[in-house]
Amino acid sequence: MAANFHVDTGTGTNGELCLKLCGDFDGTSALELANLLNIYAKSNHRIFLDTSGLKEVWAFGRAVFEDECEGLQEVRSGATELVVTGEKLIL
Repeated sequence: MAANFHVDTGTGTNGELCLKLCGDFDGTSALELANLLNIYAKSNHRIFLDTSGLKEVWAFGRAVFEDECEGLQEVRSGATELVVTGEKLIL
């Protein structure tokens, strides 16, 4: 994981969650985020991923995250919606 990567969580209402991504987003960071989503997607119907705190998004990190999201059952089935906000693209 990028040494400076971390995720701040904020709760919303009605089964919504906001995850603010901070630091650099590399392959290991992508795996960490996917693991968090696997946990949180089971109890939240919408998850906001705020990328405004990211400094650098590495192409490999983006590719790893896209691959991992395909494996998330709640996301694939539509039970959980991912909403990406901020200027940095991770999907």
